[in-house]
Amino acid sequence: MLFARLVPTRAAADLYAGWWLHLSRLGGVPRCWCGTARARSAEYNRGRNKLTGECQVFRGTLGARVVVLRPRDPEAKGVIERVHDYLERSFLPGRTFTGPDDFNTQLQVWLDLVNARRRRALGCAPVDRIVADTAAMPPLSPAPPATGWRLSTRLPRDFYVRLDGNDYSVHPSVIGRRVEVIADLDRVQAFCEGRLVADHPRLWAPGIRA
Repeated sequence: MLFARLVPTRAAADLYAGWWLHLSRLGGVPRCWCGTARARSAEYNRGRNKLTGECQVFRGTLGARVVVLRPRDPEAKGVIERVHDYLERSFLPGRTFTGPDDFNTQLQVWLDLVNARRRRALGCAPVDRIVADTAAMPPLSPAPPATGWRLSTRLPRDFYVRLDGNDYSVHPSVIGRRVEVIADLDRVQAFCEGRLVADHPRLWAPGIRA
């Protein structure tokens, strides 16, 4: 069963937000996850891997085990790399996109078609097995893991806060006061003493003021 989504950056805050969307769509938590150190989950050194703090918190909240594949091991990483190649060769050619939202919309439509196709190795389509697979998985955590960007700062005189290389305007009435900035894959919001003082679409290109 293939899941995919285009995210703004490869930072852990965005990657884990994307993974949580996939798990929420799946409706269960696989007991073991496999990935590469490039996925911001671990550092591989001298034959051993050490999970990052963000990964420990995320997988600990969900009760999953993480296996990090060895660098330069094409046999182990073949499944992941074949999926990337499949996306590049089968989804991207001949398509045009008006923006990230349009990209993800088209991608999900394509994934729904792909997951409904019969696979020779399975003897059926992935969607025919996903219900049984999900039933064997632990359920989603009742308290979702903390994902996305979070920062606390005092609003400067120009009433802008910086997040991931972009500046977002905040209501000037709270200049000099502390604001909490929370961002997910789609929006950036700022709060002052629980009151919403900024709400912007997430910017993907760097160096922009909103």
